[in-house]
Amino acid sequence: AEATIKALAPKPGERIVDVGCGAGDTTLMIADKVQASGFVLGVDISRPLLQRATARAVNTPEYPVRFEEADAAAYPFE
Repeated sequence: AEATIKALAPKPGERIVDVGCGAGDTTLMIADKVQASGFVLGVDISRPLLQRATARAVNTPEYPVRFEEADAAAYPFE
């Protein structure tokens, strides 16, 4: 995850989609970088992993993040 974050180099205010977010590790790391002025959408097809991700995000309400259970190939991204 750290190598991905380094390569992506997210900046405050950016809106980023984390496809295949799993339990949210990378999603929450990105949210920390985009700060409150940005937003991260984590998308995954695994309900159990998304439940873990959502539970973790509750502990960090300052993170601008949302998790969606969906197939990224069919999800109606904004």
